[in-house]
Amino acid sequence: MSKVSPLFIYMSQTPTPRPPDKLSVTVVAAIILLLTAGGEYYTLTTPKAATGIRTVEASKAHSSPAGRQPEVVSRTSSATQSQAPPKFAGIEEKLTQRVQVGIQRFYAAFGLYVRLSVVGLAVAMLFLQKAREASVTNSRKRPAGRLVRKISWVVCGLLLLGTYVLVTIQTYSTEVIAVLYPATVSILLLSSMVVGSLRAALKRTAFGLGSEARAQKTRYGVSFQTRDGGWVNIPNPYRGTLVFGGAGAGKTYSIGEPMVEQFIQNGMCGLIYDFKFPVLASAAQKAIVVAEQRYKRKKESLLYRVSSLAGIARPLTEVGRLRHHIINFSDMERTEKVNPIRPENMPVIAYAADASKTILKNLNPGTHRGSDDFFEASAGAYLTAIIWFYRQNFPQFCTLPHVVATAVYSNYKHVLSMLSTDTECAALIASLVTAVQEKAGKQLAGVIATLQLALSTINSPEIVWVLSPDEERGEGFSLNLNDPQEPKLLTIGNDASLKATFSPLVALIIGTALKLMNQQYKHPSFVFLDEAATIIIPDLEALPATARSNEVAMVYMTQDKSQMVDAMGADKTEVLVSNLNNQLIGKVNSMTTAEYVSKMMGKQDKEMVSVSAGKSQGGATKGSHTNRSLSHSVNFQERSIIQPTDMISLEQGEFVGQTVETNQPFFRATFVRQEHPGKHPIQPFVQFSLTPDTAESNSEQKIAEAPGQAQENLSAEADEKPAISQLSLLERRKLARQEARRPTDPSVQKRIIDKNFEWIQEDVYTVIHSFYNRLGAAEAPNNSYQY
Repeated sequence: MSKVSPLFIYMSQTPTPRPPDKLSVTVVAAIILLLTAGGEYYTLTTPKAATGIRTVEASKAHSSPAGRQPEVVSRTSSATQSQAPPKFAGIEEKLTQRVQVGIQRFYAAFGLYVRLSVVGLAVAMLFLQKAREASVTNSRKRPAGRLVRKISWVVCGLLLLGTYVLVTIQTYSTEVIAVLYPATVSILLLSSMVVGSLRAALKRTAFGLGSEARAQKTRYGVSFQTRDGGWVNIPNPYRGTLVFGGAGAGKTYSIGEPMVEQFIQNGMCGLIYDFKFPVLASAAQKAIVVAEQRYKRKKESLLYRVSSLAGIARPLTEVGRLRHHIINFSDMERTEKVNPIRPENMPVIAYAADASKTILKNLNPGTHRGSDDFFEASAGAYLTAIIWFYRQNFPQFCTLPHVVATAVYSNYKHVLSMLSTDTECAALIASLVTAVQEKAGKQLAGVIATLQLALSTINSPEIVWVLSPDEERGEGFSLNLNDPQEPKLLTIGNDASLKATFSPLVALIIGTALKLMNQQYKHPSFVFLDEAATIIIPDLEALPATARSNEVAMVYMTQDKSQMVDAMGADKTEVLVSNLNNQLIGKVNSMTTAEYVSKMMGKQDKEMVSVSAGKSQGGATKGSHTNRSLSHSVNFQERSIIQPTDMISLEQGEFVGQTVETNQPFFRATFVRQEHPGKHPIQPFVQFSLTPDTAESNSEQKIAEAPGQAQENLSAEADEKPAISQLSLLERRKLARQEARRPTDPSVQKRIIDKNFEWIQEDVYTVIHSFYNRLGAAEAPNNSYQY
């Protein structure tokens, strides 16, 4: 017996053989079926065989009476031959004849079933193909669902036509069969294979995610159509929505604009933070116009009239009462005025404290990362005291420009002395006053100087113009946006190039509006924050927890989670993310966000097929032998549904995430939009003028009277057209475009805005010098303006 050498096992360098699976068996069966159909095609197109088939069929048609066996007719070109072949005929000829007769008999009996099997193969290829799984290197592209369904109906029609042709193929001449048979089979199989593969691309894989088959309609719900013909539903937006997506992910176009449009169509009021002004402002304007048109069409339709008479009509959502207000700080002709610290909106001093905190946190975004607490506390107390002082003593001057002008006033000791005359304000600034009295004012002066330097960035004439409405003349509006009696839609625009300057103002307006909106028994509303990490709103993380019961839908959109951590801190970010139940995430470049999504989507058992091949060699030099082995195993392993690398490779408009109160909580889909035709950009609706007919006068008196004169001009127009005052803001803007008003002279606009800025400084000087300076040199009250 030869000595066995050690066993050597190695993997083959050639492709690893796999044992036959279900797919290969199916392919072999399909090939056999096609070969069988090819045999019938040969018998039908070969003259001798075709004559034999028709002879057999004729004999069946003229069969003998019942009980008598039909005569077997030879399927040869000579059907009337009755004599037996000669005895000396060769065995080969006899066998050939018998084989031909057997084939002819087979196709005469089963030819129809063969053709029907070909049709069945085409149907299986059309409807039973499985979805191909996606990978990082081979992303799964989905075609347009509606187009595939339309093509599928066409192919179904071809299947019916092809079935009829194949069933009746024997009735045609040999020349027609030679062309019609292969053409019909080829068209059926090729079209079914192509369309079937497209249909398979729309299906969900056994491992992976997809979209819902139908839109889920609720009173205030939102639905997004997907490229595969499905839907991603958010039936309850009041549970909060979080959207992540890097630059170019398509979150504004695919989610932001459709969401705003559907909210408005559902009759909701609310607030929109438009970081890329006027993108969302134009979308909201268009949504209001489209919703009004849709409301009018439905109300005038015959079906609605009949159902109304019958008492079964569903109430229509009317958006005519919804007024669209626009605020921005860069285009004075496309902005209204607003006062975020109106006395009516601050019932207690805590509102003033929140306003000062919002301003300071946005002016110094690093406050949550361990900045100087003494500076924050001292500056916050100083600013809060100024706000509350004006609210209590000079409500007509309780605007942010007056507060900022007071805070940056050079003689801060005089300001402290003025604030000390109010009991509540004196308590806030007690430590500051003590520092002055104890001759420890150097550190205090540093705090005040730092605060004044920060506030100087928001003390420009344009900002002062927007935030100082003259409400006695009808300027400005309330931030009580979801007032049931007067619902409003407010769009606040920002400027990416001036984000540091405008963000404190935007955050203050939004924070004030949120306090007034998040109350019970209000009109259903929404808060939509695009690029929300660019502003800091104190206690925003607590809003979704109470907003649901108050019917306030919050949508928080930003690029990735790291931006939220940078703006709010890690702890508050986790609180906010956990309170936003609907989460949609697009392409991100942050691995932290990608890993978060992978963990959120969870894991799933995936079928893993393992095939290994080996070769062993044993024995002595002589008589050695080689053994080959092939093993095949199937098991299930738990794998992540979404890998972190998948989030980086998502295409534009493709999102994954979770939604609540739906039949399919997790999804992965590419969003598509069906935009309404037409554009509705935000047209200039504010006109600056010095006199009704002359805007070129250089008289200082006319400049001083400019704001009042401009208001008189508007009043004169209202007198000429009394109906204008009753029109909605949208209709007034439309009327302004129709009348083709002349554009404002930039020099006139600047002079009016600058003059308004001077008036604010004069108001502040007058207020401060109406009090004695008890902390500095003795000064009597002085009303003369020397700022």
